Amino acid sequence: MAVVETRDIKKHFQDVRAVDGVTLSIQQGEFLVILGPSGSGKTTLMRLIAGLETPTDGEILIGGQDVTDLPPRLRDIGMVFQSYALYPHMTVFDNIAFPLRASGSRSTEEVRQAVEWATGILDIQHLLERKPRQLSGGERQRVALSRALAKEPDVLLLDEPLSNLDAKLRASARDELQRFQRRLGITTIFVTHDQVEAMGLGDRIVVMSGGKVRQVGSPQQVYHDSADTFVATFLGSPGMNFIKRDQLLVGFRPEQFVPMATVQSENDLTVLPFRVGRVEYLGADKLIYGEVLDQGHETAIISRMSSEQTFWLEPGEVYDFAVQKQQLRFFDSETGERVAPVKT
Repeated sequence: MAVVETRDIKKHFQDVRAVDGVTLSIQQGEFLVILGPSGSGKTTLMRLIAGLETPTDGEILIGGQDVTDLPPRLRDIGMVFQSYALYPHMTVFDNIAFPLRASGSRSTEEVRQAVEWATGILDIQHLLERKPRQLSGGERQRVALSRALAKEPDVLLLDEPLSNLDAKLRASARDELQRFQRRLGITTIFVTHDQVEAMGLGDRIVVMSGGKVRQVGSPQQVYHDSADTFVATFLGSPGMNFIKRDQLLVGFRPEQFVPMATVQSENDLTVLPFRVGRVEYLGADKLIYGEVLDQGHETAIISRMSSEQTFWLEPGEVYDFAVQKQQLRFFDSETGERVAPVKT
C-alpha cells in the first residue's frame, strides 16, 4: 500500500490540454474513482500515474518517491485495462505468470506461489489450465485482476475494467471488486465514465472535465453538494434541475421535486406551478417531464417519483409541485460555480 500524489500534473498533445494542472493525494488503502465523460482527461491521468505517458509538466509520487520519469516496471503498480489484455494462446496460469517471469526476479517456485495466492483470492484456481476463449467475461476480469495482484503492487490501477460486462454481471463484479479491495487494503485508482460505478465503489470521487478536476469528495458530497453546474448535471439520472433567477441558477434534484398533494407538511417549501408534459415509466421509478412557470418564464424540469405513487398526473395540466428549501442549491449563472444560499 502507498500514498499516490500528483502535483500540478499536465499533459499536452500539441494544442490539446488533456490533463491541465491536476493535484491529487490518494491515501493509503483508499479506493479512489476518477469519473468524467469521454475526453475529460481521466484515462490520460491514469496513464500518467502508470508511467505509460510522460507528463508535460508536474510531478508524480508513489509512496513518497518521485516516479515522474520512471518506467511502469519500476513503479510497483498493477494495472487492469478495459480489454483485460490477455494472451489468447496462453493458459490462465501462464497469463498471470508471464510478467513475473519477465521480471527475472523470481524463481519458478516463487512464481507458482504468487499465481496460486492471487488466484486463490479471486477464487479462480480451477481455471488455471484454460485459455481466455474458454472463459466468461467475469472470469476474464478475475484473471486480469489476478495478474495485477500477483506482482503484490503498492497501487492498483483499473481503467474501466467492468465496461465489457453485461449489466447484471457488472453489478455483481462491482460488489466482488469492492469486497476484495477492502480485504487487501490496497490503494486503488479506478477510472470510469459510469456514475453508478463511481457512486457505488469510491471512497472518494474525482470528477473531471476538460482536463481539470471539478470536484473531489465522497459520493454523498459530490451528489448533494455539487461544486458547480457541470458536476450537478453530470451526476444523477437525470441530472439536477435549474431555474434561472437574475444572476443565479436555483438547482434541485428530480427526486426532490414532488406534487404538493403528496407533501405532509407545508413548512419551509418552495412551491412552483408545474405543467406536466409526459410520464416515462422505468420500472421502480417514473420520470415526469414538464415545464415550471416561474417569474414569467417556462423552464423544462423533470420530477422523479416512485412508480407506486398513485397520485394521478394528467398531461397538459398544471399542478403545484414543491421542493424543500434546504434542498435548494445556488449557482452563479455565468461561472456555474456554487454560491452561498439566498432566500427564495
